[in-house]
Amino acid sequence: MIHKLRSMAQFMTVVRPLRLLHSWHNCTGYLPLEITLWLTYRCNAHCSFCIFTSSEESRREALSAGELSTEQIYRLLDDLAALGTRRTMITGGEPTLREDLVDIVAYATRHKIRTGIFTNGSLLDRLLAEELVAAGIDTICISLDAVDTALHDSLRNMPGLGEKVLAALGHVDETRKRLGRKMKLVTNTVVTARNYHQLDRIVELKADFDFDHATFATLLEFDELPVPNLRLSAEDRERLDGEVIPRLREKAKRYGLPVSVLVGENPQITYQGTYCFSPWLYAEVLPSGNVVVCDRSASLGWRFGNVMHESFSEIWNGEKLRAFRRSCRPPQHEMCGKCTFHIDRNQKLMRLYRLVPGSIRPLLEGKPAHELDY
Repeated sequence: MIHKLRSMAQFMTVVRPLRLLHSWHNCTGYLPLEITLWLTYRCNAHCSFCIFTSSEESRREALSAGELSTEQIYRLLDDLAALGTRRTMITGGEPTLREDLVDIVAYATRHKIRTGIFTNGSLLDRLLAEELVAAGIDTICISLDAVDTALHDSLRNMPGLGEKVLAALGHVDETRKRLGRKMKLVTNTVVTARNYHQLDRIVELKADFDFDHATFATLLEFDELPVPNLRLSAEDRERLDGEVIPRLREKAKRYGLPVSVLVGENPQITYQGTYCFSPWLYAEVLPSGNVVVCDRSASLGWRFGNVMHESFSEIWNGEKLRAFRRSCRPPQHEMCGKCTFHIDRNQKLMRLYRLVPGSIRPLLEGKPAHELDY
């Protein structure tokens, strides 16, 4: 209970309820608190669960759209800083393939935007780790699907990658301690039928590397998989829920490692009774400059503007995005039903929203609008 109250108190320092209610009512953005910046779709791995692995056509189409230049990204960061963005997570593809990655991190840091990256770790050698930490990076999240390096390599279709990931964890951990920099080192695991039984072994790495958090994400949200046999069967899920996750949590407690387990525990119903406030707080910028609000909207081809042609602030409160927010108020889109994205934040906001008398909510929500053409 004390932890929950402390968490809510910290959250209230970021979100001002009256201002958010005003934004909720008129469908303008509150603040783009967190932005995901896709630097590139280029990647040196061929992960078994990536749509590009099975569809060369999709890969070519994505790459043909091009990438924002360094200067265009700087202008975007200028705009985000002016709007009050607190955090940006850089992803891809593989962002370390961009030669300007360190410069982008340093530029965001100068704007007081906390910046993290998602990486497969293949290029994260000692030199790059030192450059990123010195540039002021806030978080480095490294993909690790199994401590068994051969299994990790086979899931990512990149021989030798597992050993490079373990080395990268060591490089980052050693560098931040040597430079005296406070930043987070995180692992992310994609849970499949081939690796779910080994999840607790990743927690055991805490004995070797002083990483700060481990995240375990399910494949359930994907309707199609390049390799169908990666999907968890009913029997797998029963074992995952009944044996693997309890064992993982017990070890995490023993090692003092915070974990986020977005698997098991019936993610299909996580949003029942909870609204999605993310379009008021969050957006993604794709390598081409297109702005989307989440992966699901992106998969439907919904685009709300392009930062090559207009500023992010114009897009953030433009008519297309306001119309989308209007459509996200109750009832929700069908695509939201199995989503676990930002569920913790949305559940906190929902607890606040329930304080609003039921008789007043219809005045705040207006009429639902689901006819969108993007």
